[in-house]
Amino acid sequence: MKTMKKIFAFMLSFAMMLSLTGIVNAGKASAAELTAGTKGGDKTITITSPSNAQASDEFTYTIYKVFDATSDGKGGISYKLLNDATAAPAGFTVDDAGNVYLGTVSTEESAGAIKIIVEGETKYLTPQTTELTAEQIAAISNYTSKQEVGTTTITGANQEKTVVVPDYGYYFITTTTGSIVTINSTNPAASVQDKNKVPTLDKDIANVAGVDGTGADNENSESATAKIGDTINYTVNITAYAGAENYVYHDILSKGLTLVTDTEPVVSVVGGAALTKGQDYTLTKFANNVTNGTDDNITITFNKSYLDTVTDNTVINITYSAILNEGAVIAGAGNPNTAKLDYGKTGFTNSTPEDEPVVYTYEFQLVKDNASKEILNGAEFELYASNKTTKLNLVQTEGGDYLIQSSTDETNTPVDKIVAGTPKIIGLANGTYYLK
Repeated sequence: MKTMKKIFAFMLSFAMMLSLTGIVNAGKASAAELTAGTKGGDKTITITSPSNAQASDEFTYTIYKVFDATSDGKGGISYKLLNDATAAPAGFTVDDAGNVYLGTVSTEESAGAIKIIVEGETKYLTPQTTELTAEQIAAISNYTSKQEVGTTTITGANQEKTVVVPDYGYYFITTTTGSIVTINSTNPAASVQDKNKVPTLDKDIANVAGVDGTGADNENSESATAKIGDTINYTVNITAYAGAENYVYHDILSKGLTLVTDTEPVVSVVGGAALTKGQDYTLTKFANNVTNGTDDNITITFNKSYLDTVTDNTVINITYSAILNEGAVIAGAGNPNTAKLDYGKTGFTNSTPEDEPVVYTYEFQLVKDNASKEILNGAEFELYASNKTTKLNLVQTEGGDYLIQSSTDETNTPVDKIVAGTPKIIGLANGTYYLK
Protein backbone atom coordinates (compact mmCIF):
# COMPACT_ATOMS: atom_id res chain seq x y z
CA MET A 1 0.00 0.00 0.00
CA LYS A 2 2.65 2.46 -1.16
CA THR A 3 0.14 5.26 -1.67
CA MET A 4 -0.21 5.61 2.09
CA LYS A 5 3.46 6.48 2.33
CA LYS A 6 2.66 9.63 0.41
CA ILE A 7 -0.31 10.30 2.64
CA PHE A 8 1.98 10.14 5.66
CA ALA A 9 4.10 12.80 4.03
CA PHE A 10 1.09 14.95 3.27
CA MET A 11 -0.11 14.71 6.82
CA LEU A 12 3.14 15.98 8.22
CA SER A 13 3.25 18.63 5.54
CA PHE A 14 -0.05 20.28 6.21
CA ALA A 15 -1.26 19.31 9.64
CA MET A 16 -0.04 22.61 11.03
CA MET A 17 -1.97 24.80 8.64
CA LEU A 18 -4.98 25.62 10.78
CA SER A 19 -5.29 27.63 13.95
CA LEU A 20 -6.27 24.94 16.40
CA THR A 21 -7.70 26.69 19.44
CA GLY A 22 -8.13 24.25 22.32
CA ILE A 23 -5.77 21.57 21.03
CA VAL A 24 -2.67 23.25 22.33
CA ASN A 25 -3.73 24.30 25.79
CA ALA A 26 -1.58 26.42 28.07
CA GLY A 27 -3.02 24.64 31.06
CA LYS A 28 -2.06 21.19 29.80
CA ALA A 29 0.96 20.87 32.04
CA SER A 30 0.63 17.08 31.97
CA ALA A 31 1.77 16.89 28.34
CA ALA A 32 5.02 14.93 28.30
CA GLU A 33 8.18 16.43 26.86
CA LEU A 34 9.32 14.04 24.16
CA THR A 35 12.73 12.37 24.43
CA ALA A 36 15.47 13.86 22.29
CA GLY A 37 16.78 11.71 19.46
CA THR A 38 19.34 11.74 16.68
CA LYS A 39 18.34 13.23 13.34
CA GLY A 40 17.69 10.44 10.85
CA GLY A 41 17.30 7.88 13.61
CA ASP A 42 14.63 5.21 13.73
CA LYS A 43 11.12 6.52 14.57
CA THR A 44 12.12 10.17 14.95
CA ILE A 45 10.67 13.47 13.84
CA THR A 46 12.97 16.48 13.40
CA ILE A 47 11.26 19.87 13.59
CA THR A 48 12.85 23.15 12.48
CA SER A 49 11.47 26.44 13.81
CA PRO A 50 10.38 29.37 11.57
CA SER A 51 13.16 31.10 9.67
CA ASN A 52 12.28 34.68 10.61
CA ALA A 53 11.66 34.17 14.32
CA GLN A 54 13.38 36.28 16.95
CA ALA A 55 16.04 34.80 19.20
CA SER A 56 13.63 34.89 22.15
CA ASP A 57 10.59 33.47 20.33
CA GLU A 58 9.44 30.16 21.78
CA PHE A 59 7.42 27.61 19.82
CA THR A 60 5.74 24.58 21.38
CA TYR A 61 4.92 21.65 19.09
CA THR A 62 2.42 18.99 20.15
CA ILE A 63 2.51 15.65 18.34
CA TYR A 64 -0.56 13.42 18.07
CA LYS A 65 -0.87 9.90 16.70
CA VAL A 66 -3.89 9.48 14.44
CA PHE A 67 -3.43 5.95 12.99
CA ASP A 68 -1.18 2.97 13.62
CA ALA A 69 1.26 2.13 10.82
CA THR A 70 2.68 -1.19 9.65
CA SER A 71 5.42 -1.67 7.06
CA ASP A 72 5.38 -4.61 4.65
CA GLY A 73 9.18 -4.56 4.56
CA LYS A 74 9.18 -3.52 0.91
CA GLY A 75 8.52 0.19 1.33
CA GLY A 76 4.76 -0.12 1.59
CA ILE A 77 2.95 1.16 4.67
CA SER A 78 -0.59 0.36 5.79
CA TYR A 79 -2.54 2.40 8.31
CA LYS A 80 -5.14 1.13 10.79
CA LEU A 81 -7.42 2.70 13.37
CA LEU A 82 -6.05 3.08 16.88
CA ASN A 83 -7.28 0.52 19.41
CA ASP A 84 -10.11 2.59 20.88
CA ALA A 85 -11.26 4.09 17.56
CA THR A 86 -14.48 3.00 15.87
CA ALA A 87 -14.28 5.32 12.89
CA ALA A 88 -11.81 7.48 10.94
CA PRO A 89 -11.99 11.26 10.60
CA ALA A 90 -14.28 12.61 7.90
CA GLY A 91 -12.65 12.28 4.49
CA PHE A 92 -10.99 8.94 5.28
CA THR A 93 -12.32 5.47 4.46
CA VAL A 94 -11.89 2.23 6.46
CA ASP A 95 -12.18 -1.16 4.73
CA ASP A 96 -13.39 -4.40 6.30
CA ALA A 97 -9.81 -5.32 7.28
CA GLY A 98 -9.45 -2.10 9.25
CA ASN A 99 -7.13 -0.41 6.76
CA VAL A 100 -7.46 3.37 6.50
CA TYR A 101 -7.39 5.14 3.14
CA LEU A 102 -7.47 8.72 1.92
CA GLY A 103 -9.07 9.20 -1.48
CA THR A 104 -12.24 9.04 -3.50
CA VAL A 105 -14.33 5.88 -3.10
CA SER A 106 -16.64 4.67 -5.87
CA THR A 107 -18.54 1.55 -6.85
CA GLU A 108 -17.14 1.91 -10.39
CA GLU A 109 -13.63 0.74 -11.25
CA SER A 110 -11.28 3.29 -12.82
CA ALA A 111 -7.63 3.45 -13.88
CA GLY A 112 -5.30 3.44 -10.89
CA ALA A 113 -8.05 2.57 -8.42
CA ILE A 114 -7.51 0.11 -5.55
CA LYS A 115 -10.17 -2.56 -4.86
CA ILE A 116 -11.29 -2.57 -1.22
CA ILE A 117 -14.13 -4.16 0.71
CA VAL A 118 -16.19 -1.73 2.77
CA GLU A 119 -19.13 -3.07 4.79
CA GLY A 120 -19.06 -6.25 2.70
CA GLU A 121 -19.30 -4.40 -0.59
CA THR A 122 -16.57 -4.18 -3.25
CA LYS A 123 -15.53 -0.58 -3.87
CA TYR A 124 -12.74 1.20 -5.69
CA LEU A 125 -10.51 3.80 -4.09
CA THR A 126 -8.66 6.45 -6.12
CA PRO A 127 -5.90 7.60 -3.75
CA GLN A 128 -5.66 11.30 -3.06
CA THR A 129 -2.26 12.55 -4.16
CA THR A 130 -2.93 16.25 -3.58
CA GLU A 131 -2.48 18.22 -0.40
CA LEU A 132 -4.95 17.72 2.39
CA THR A 133 -7.86 20.14 2.25
CA ALA A 134 -8.71 22.54 5.05
CA GLU A 135 -11.81 20.44 5.75
CA GLN A 136 -9.74 17.26 6.11
CA ILE A 137 -7.28 18.97 8.44
CA ALA A 138 -10.16 20.31 10.50
CA ALA A 139 -11.60 16.80 10.73
CA ILE A 140 -8.27 15.43 11.95
CA SER A 141 -7.88 18.24 14.47
CA ASN A 142 -11.33 17.43 15.88
CA TYR A 143 -10.80 13.66 15.78
CA THR A 144 -11.50 12.47 19.30
CA SER A 145 -9.61 9.18 18.88
CA LYS A 146 -6.22 10.73 18.20
CA GLN A 147 -3.68 10.20 20.96
CA GLU A 148 -1.37 12.90 22.28
CA VAL A 149 2.20 11.63 22.20
CA GLY A 150 3.94 14.60 23.73
CA THR A 151 5.40 18.05 23.18
CA THR A 152 8.68 19.70 22.37
CA THR A 153 9.71 23.34 22.56
CA ILE A 154 12.09 25.23 20.29
CA THR A 155 13.46 28.73 20.87
CA GLY A 156 14.79 31.00 18.13
CA ALA A 157 14.93 30.92 14.33
CA ASN A 158 15.90 27.90 12.18
CA GLN A 159 16.58 25.81 15.26
CA GLU A 160 16.26 22.02 14.95
CA LYS A 161 15.07 19.55 17.52
CA THR A 162 14.73 15.81 16.96
CA VAL A 163 12.32 13.80 19.11
CA VAL A 164 11.58 10.10 19.37
CA VAL A 165 8.03 8.85 18.82
CA PRO A 166 7.07 5.50 20.36
CA ASP A 167 6.26 3.67 17.11
CA TYR A 168 5.40 4.17 13.46
CA GLY A 169 2.17 5.94 12.75
CA TYR A 170 0.23 8.63 10.98
CA TYR A 171 1.10 11.75 13.02
CA PHE A 172 -0.50 15.13 13.35
CA ILE A 173 1.51 18.09 14.66
CA THR A 174 0.19 21.37 16.01
CA THR A 175 2.22 24.41 16.88
CA THR A 176 1.67 27.56 18.85
CA THR A 177 2.12 29.53 15.62
CA GLY A 178 -0.65 27.65 13.82
CA SER A 179 1.69 27.43 10.86
CA ILE A 180 2.30 25.53 7.64
CA VAL A 181 5.20 23.08 7.50
CA THR A 182 6.64 20.85 4.81
CA ILE A 183 8.00 17.33 4.92
CA ASN A 184 11.60 16.63 3.88
CA SER A 185 11.74 12.87 4.44
CA THR A 186 9.51 10.05 5.62
CA ASN A 187 10.03 6.50 6.83
CA PRO A 188 11.69 5.71 9.17
CA ALA A 189 12.49 9.29 10.15
CA ALA A 190 10.55 12.43 9.29
CA SER A 191 11.73 16.03 9.10
CA VAL A 192 9.35 18.99 9.14
CA GLN A 193 10.14 22.64 8.51
CA ASP A 194 7.84 25.10 10.20
CA LYS A 195 7.61 27.43 7.22
CA ASN A 196 5.41 29.91 8.99
CA LYS A 197 6.76 33.43 8.92
CA VAL A 198 6.01 35.07 12.24
CA PRO A 199 4.37 38.50 11.94
CA THR A 200 6.55 41.58 11.60
CA LEU A 201 5.94 45.20 12.56
CA ASP A 202 7.42 48.37 11.10
CA LYS A 203 6.58 51.78 12.52
CA ASP A 204 7.61 55.08 10.93
CA ILE A 205 6.95 58.77 11.24
CA ALA A 206 4.86 59.39 8.13
CA ASN A 207 5.42 63.15 8.33
CA VAL A 208 5.54 66.11 10.69
CA ALA A 209 2.80 68.66 10.16
CA GLY A 210 4.56 71.89 11.16
CA VAL A 211 2.74 75.16 10.71
CA ASP A 212 5.52 76.41 8.42
CA GLY A 213 6.33 73.15 6.62
CA THR A 214 9.43 72.43 8.71
CA GLY A 215 8.53 68.76 8.72
CA ALA A 216 8.78 68.33 4.95
CA ASP A 217 12.11 66.48 5.23
CA ASN A 218 10.82 64.10 7.89
CA GLU A 219 8.65 61.80 5.79
CA ASN A 220 8.67 57.98 6.25
CA SER A 221 11.46 57.96 8.77
CA GLU A 222 12.54 56.27 11.97
CA SER A 223 13.39 59.72 13.36
CA ALA A 224 12.31 63.29 12.79
CA THR A 225 12.64 66.77 14.23
CA ALA A 226 9.69 68.89 15.28
CA LYS A 227 8.74 72.05 17.10
CA ILE A 228 6.72 71.84 20.26
CA GLY A 229 3.13 71.97 19.07
CA ASP A 230 3.78 70.16 15.79
CA THR A 231 1.62 67.19 14.86
CA ILE A 232 3.50 63.93 14.32
CA ASN A 233 1.72 61.52 11.97
CA TYR A 234 2.63 57.88 12.48
CA THR A 235 2.15 54.86 10.23
CA VAL A 236 2.46 51.23 11.32
CA ASN A 237 2.65 48.23 8.97
CA ILE A 238 1.96 44.77 10.39
CA THR A 239 2.71 41.89 8.03
CA ALA A 240 0.33 39.05 8.88
CA TYR A 241 0.50 35.48 7.61
CA ALA A 242 -1.79 32.48 7.33
CA GLY A 243 -2.47 30.94 10.73
CA ALA A 244 -2.55 34.32 12.49
CA GLU A 245 -3.56 33.96 16.14
CA ASN A 246 -4.28 36.46 18.90
CA TYR A 247 -2.78 39.58 17.32
CA VAL A 248 -2.73 42.45 19.83
CA TYR A 249 -1.09 45.77 18.92
CA HIS A 250 0.42 47.85 21.74
CA ASP A 251 1.55 51.49 21.44
CA ILE A 252 3.15 53.60 24.16
CA LEU A 253 3.84 57.34 23.84
CA SER A 254 6.65 58.93 25.81
CA LYS A 255 5.76 61.87 28.06
CA GLY A 256 6.69 64.45 25.43
CA LEU A 257 3.94 63.24 23.10
CA THR A 258 0.21 63.81 23.45
CA LEU A 259 -2.10 61.44 21.58
CA VAL A 260 -4.57 63.14 19.25
CA THR A 261 -7.87 61.62 20.32
CA ASP A 262 -10.22 63.68 18.13
CA THR A 263 -10.09 60.93 15.51
CA GLU A 264 -9.49 57.24 16.13
CA PRO A 265 -6.70 55.28 14.42
CA VAL A 266 -7.41 54.25 10.83
CA VAL A 267 -6.89 50.50 10.34
CA SER A 268 -6.81 49.13 6.79
CA VAL A 269 -5.20 46.54 4.53
CA VAL A 270 -2.52 47.95 2.26
CA GLY A 271 -3.92 47.71 -1.24
CA GLY A 272 -7.30 46.71 0.13
CA ALA A 273 -10.24 47.91 2.18
CA ALA A 274 -10.42 49.53 5.58
CA LEU A 275 -11.09 47.18 8.47
CA THR A 276 -14.26 47.66 10.47
CA LYS A 277 -14.02 48.48 14.15
CA GLY A 278 -16.03 46.01 16.22
CA GLN A 279 -16.20 43.51 13.39
CA ASP A 280 -12.53 43.08 12.47
CA TYR A 281 -10.81 44.57 15.50
CA THR A 282 -11.49 46.08 18.90
CA LEU A 283 -9.96 49.38 19.99
CA THR A 284 -9.34 48.19 23.52
CA LYS A 285 -7.57 51.36 24.64
CA PHE A 286 -7.19 54.82 23.09
CA ALA A 287 -6.35 57.54 25.58
CA ASN A 288 -3.72 59.73 27.16
CA ASN A 289 -3.02 58.71 30.71
CA VAL A 290 -1.06 59.77 33.78
CA THR A 291 1.36 56.89 33.30
CA ASN A 292 2.51 58.00 29.85
CA GLY A 293 5.74 56.26 28.96
CA THR A 294 4.92 53.01 30.78
CA ASP A 295 1.37 51.98 29.85
CA ASP A 296 -0.44 51.55 26.55
CA ASN A 297 -1.98 54.61 24.96
CA ILE A 298 -3.32 52.48 22.11
CA THR A 299 -4.30 48.80 22.25
CA ILE A 300 -5.86 47.17 19.19
CA THR A 301 -7.04 43.56 19.44
CA PHE A 302 -7.70 41.87 16.10
CA ASN A 303 -10.76 39.65 16.19
CA LYS A 304 -10.38 35.93 15.47
CA SER A 305 -13.07 36.13 12.77
CA TYR A 306 -10.85 38.53 10.83
CA LEU A 307 -7.54 36.73 11.45
CA ASP A 308 -9.09 33.51 10.15
CA THR A 309 -9.54 35.23 6.77
CA VAL A 310 -5.81 35.92 6.44
CA THR A 311 -4.68 33.25 4.00
CA ASP A 312 -2.07 35.20 2.03
CA ASN A 313 0.63 37.58 3.24
CA THR A 314 -1.34 40.64 4.31
CA VAL A 315 -0.03 44.06 5.37
CA ILE A 316 -2.27 45.77 7.92
CA ASN A 317 -1.73 49.53 8.17
CA ILE A 318 -2.49 51.66 11.24
CA THR A 319 -2.26 55.46 11.19
CA TYR A 320 -2.74 58.01 13.96
CA SER A 321 -1.25 61.28 15.24
CA ALA A 322 0.35 62.81 18.32
CA ILE A 323 1.48 66.32 19.27
CA LEU A 324 4.92 67.18 20.62
CA ASN A 325 4.11 68.86 23.93
CA GLU A 326 5.87 71.18 26.37
CA GLY A 327 7.15 68.19 28.35
CA ALA A 328 9.30 67.04 25.45
CA VAL A 329 12.91 66.01 26.05
CA ILE A 330 15.21 68.56 24.43
CA ALA A 331 17.86 66.94 22.21
CA GLY A 332 19.44 63.95 24.00
CA ALA A 333 17.46 60.74 23.80
CA GLY A 334 14.54 62.48 22.14
CA ASN A 335 10.90 61.47 22.41
CA PRO A 336 10.28 57.85 21.42
CA ASN A 337 6.99 56.18 20.54
CA THR A 338 7.16 52.42 21.13
CA ALA A 339 5.08 49.79 19.34
CA LYS A 340 4.97 45.99 19.32
CA LEU A 341 2.62 43.17 18.35
CA ASP A 342 1.79 40.19 20.57
CA TYR A 343 0.80 36.99 18.78
CA GLY A 344 0.47 33.22 19.22
CA LYS A 345 -1.92 30.71 20.69
CA THR A 346 -3.47 31.45 24.05
CA GLY A 347 -0.87 30.92 26.74
CA PHE A 348 2.04 30.91 24.26
CA THR A 349 2.41 34.61 23.52
CA ASN A 350 5.39 35.87 21.53
CA SER A 351 6.03 39.50 20.60
CA THR A 352 7.63 41.24 17.69
CA PRO A 353 10.69 43.37 18.50
CA GLU A 354 9.71 46.82 19.66
CA ASP A 355 9.92 49.50 16.98
CA GLU A 356 10.61 52.96 18.35
CA PRO A 357 10.70 55.98 16.01
CA VAL A 358 12.00 59.05 17.83
CA VAL A 359 11.09 62.74 17.57
CA TYR A 360 13.85 65.22 18.43
CA THR A 361 13.47 68.88 19.31
CA TYR A 362 16.19 71.46 19.98
CA GLU A 363 17.06 74.83 21.49
CA PHE A 364 19.33 77.75 20.77
CA GLN A 365 20.61 80.58 22.93
CA LEU A 366 20.02 84.21 22.05
CA VAL A 367 22.89 86.52 23.08
CA LYS A 368 22.72 90.31 22.62
CA ASP A 369 26.05 92.01 23.28
CA ASN A 370 28.21 94.91 22.14
CA ALA A 371 31.58 95.04 20.42
CA SER A 372 33.24 94.39 23.76
CA LYS A 373 31.14 91.25 24.25
CA GLU A 374 29.24 92.90 27.09
CA ILE A 375 25.71 91.58 27.47
CA LEU A 376 23.08 94.15 26.58
CA ASN A 377 19.82 93.65 28.40
CA GLY A 378 16.47 95.03 27.39
CA ALA A 379 16.45 94.56 23.62
CA GLU A 380 13.22 92.92 22.41
CA PHE A 381 12.74 90.32 19.67
CA GLU A 382 10.01 88.33 17.98
CA LEU A 383 10.59 84.83 16.58
CA TYR A 384 9.30 83.91 13.11
CA ALA A 385 9.16 80.66 11.18
CA SER A 386 11.10 80.13 7.95
CA ASN A 387 8.33 81.77 5.90
CA LYS A 388 9.12 85.06 7.75
CA THR A 389 5.41 85.73 8.29
CA THR A 390 4.33 83.15 10.90
CA LYS A 391 5.11 84.46 14.37
CA LEU A 392 5.76 81.64 16.83
CA ASN A 393 4.07 81.79 20.20
CA LEU A 394 6.36 81.52 23.21
CA VAL A 395 5.81 81.15 26.93
CA GLN A 396 8.43 82.16 29.47
CA THR A 397 9.78 79.58 31.87
CA GLU A 398 10.53 80.20 35.55
CA GLY A 399 14.21 80.34 34.67
CA GLY A 400 13.69 83.16 32.16
CA ASP A 401 13.99 81.06 29.01
CA TYR A 402 11.35 80.87 26.26
CA LEU A 403 9.47 77.74 25.27
CA ILE A 404 7.54 77.23 22.03
CA GLN A 405 3.92 77.03 23.13
CA SER A 406 2.21 73.72 22.46
CA SER A 407 -1.29 73.61 21.01
CA THR A 408 -2.13 71.43 24.01
CA ASP A 409 -1.09 74.19 26.46
CA GLU A 410 -4.31 75.88 27.58
CA THR A 411 -2.86 77.30 30.79
CA ASN A 412 -0.08 79.73 29.88
CA THR A 413 -0.49 83.03 28.06
CA PRO A 414 2.12 83.60 25.34
CA VAL A 415 4.53 86.50 25.81
CA ASP A 416 4.55 89.34 23.32
CA LYS A 417 8.32 89.77 23.08
CA ILE A 418 11.59 88.00 23.84
CA VAL A 419 13.61 90.22 26.17
CA ALA A 420 17.27 89.88 25.34
CA GLY A 421 20.07 88.97 27.67
CA THR A 422 21.10 85.35 27.25
CA PRO A 423 17.78 83.46 27.06
CA LYS A 424 17.33 80.04 25.46
CA ILE A 425 14.64 79.46 22.86
CA ILE A 426 13.45 75.89 23.49
CA GLY A 427 11.49 73.35 21.46
CA LEU A 428 12.47 73.91 17.82
CA ALA A 429 12.68 71.58 14.85
CA ASN A 430 15.75 71.56 12.69
CA GLY A 431 15.33 74.48 10.28
CA THR A 432 15.66 78.21 9.62
CA TYR A 433 14.10 80.82 11.91
CA TYR A 434 14.13 84.59 11.92
CA LEU A 435 14.45 87.03 14.79
CA LYS A 436 12.95 90.47 14.32
